[in-house]
Amino acid sequence: MNVSVNVHAVHVPIIIFAEYSNWRKLIRVVAYMLRFSRNTQTKLQYRTPTTGILNQEELLDAEHCRYKQAQLDEYSKEIALLSGFKNVSGVKATIYKLSPFLDEKGVLRMLGRSAGCKFIQPSAAHTILLPKKHPLTTLVVRFYHERYHHLNHETVVNELRQKYRIPKMRRVCYKIRQDCQA
Repeated sequence: MNVSVNVHAVHVPIIIFAEYSNWRKLIRVVAYMLRFSRNTQTKLQYRTPTTGILNQEELLDAEHCRYKQAQLDEYSKEIALLSGFKNVSGVKATIYKLSPFLDEKGVLRMLGRSAGCKFIQPSAAHTILLPKKHPLTTLVVRFYHERYHHLNHETVVNELRQKYRIPKMRRVCYKIRQDCQA
């Protein structure tokens, strides 16, 4: 009797972006989950568990984790191609016009026009690519909109451009501004 089993891996995210309405809360929840994971992965006799308030490094790791997840949801084929996989089909050509690359944390970034400038921060020269219709992008844009007190639309766009590359960013910002209740 010859039995063949066909197994498909199903990726079910632990945290669903659409369930959160606040960027800071999402990042803190993810940071505590990553801390718990690190604390439980070490052997008991070698463990010095991290407790207390979250530090800056843990919050940045949580941000990078969320960026990677949003990018995998939208640009998984492009990331696989950049990671070195050869047989990938269905890649969006518009992304490659922006000179994408993966940084040391595995986040998909774009090479900006200001990359040659010596006086600019590397995060501004190599912006993070976020998909325009992803719930994470909505949370980030809403965070910046609220951070600048619901006022000037161009200030929000300018501040977002210093860190993120969002296709049709003005339209996304406009939609957030129209949906705002404040």
